[in-house]
Amino acid sequence: MSFEERAALAIVFACLVGCAPALPSAKFHVLTDSGERMLATTTETYARIARLEDAFVIASAGDEKLGADSFRPSIEGHSFDLVPELELRRAALTVLVRYLRVLEAFASNDGAEVDRAALELGSSVESLMEAAGSGEQAKEVSGVLAAAIDVIGKEIADAQRLRALERVMDASQKDVERLASLVAQSHAKLARAIDVMVAQIVARANVVRPPVATAARDAFYTGLLRTLRDAEGARVALAQMTEALRGVPAAHAQIRKSLDQKEAPLDALKSLAARAESAGRFYALTQQGASNAKGP
Repeated sequence: MSFEERAALAIVFACLVGCAPALPSAKFHVLTDSGERMLATTTETYARIARLEDAFVIASAGDEKLGADSFRPSIEGHSFDLVPELELRRAALTVLVRYLRVLEAFASNDGAEVDRAALELGSSVESLMEAAGSGEQAKEVSGVLAAAIDVIGKEIADAQRLRALERVMDASQKDVERLASLVAQSHAKLARAIDVMVAQIVARANVVRPPVATAARDAFYTGLLRTLRDAEGARVALAQMTEALRGVPAAHAQIRKSLDQKEAPLDALKSLAARAESAGRFYALTQQGASNAKGP
């Protein structure tokens, strides 16, 4: 049975038992699991982009005297370092995923897990603020989920889990939209950066490739092939992750509505689960492809 089928069955089951005292925790599990898959895929994708940046730096190196700053990524004297951007976006996605864990913990009626998840969420928000530093990036994440964290703190000791979930989700909807947009919007810029880096790497390769019919050329081509596969894999994953991220706020809103209206549709959650599964499957396939490329 595929993940999509399991997710659909879990949601249907949750709806069938909606009249029971227990909260429909399966919905929150599907939401959290989708977030975890997106975070894993994003982490791998960003790692590929960072490796691509290293290859770009080498391909851009000239013949001038080397110094401590010789291998800093730049174009025409302007910084081209993508790593801080990647760190900020990954930190933002981590905050979003840890928030989803808090919801799942509330729904599961595990007080200790709620405590742990809330502490992890607070820690991830602090890490996001550190990654943002100051200036425009700090403004992008300023106060994110502050209201939700305040509500979580007040509701942890409350025995009314349904009320707690409603209050936390109501306080968080706008910031869920904000975090998802922050990560997804950056992906278009990253895709353009990949194009710039690949163009420079290929141009350099045409100049410095070893002589034909030599082992050195074979090794050179093998390295270039892996780099280009990294680039293409990152492009595809960025596009898939953008679509998945855009579905998070809608899924969050539908689940919140379903707490009041048992017949509320959950198509956004099903779509999100399918997209997250697709992105995770792509990640697994590209990992397998990379292992095959290395040979025995």
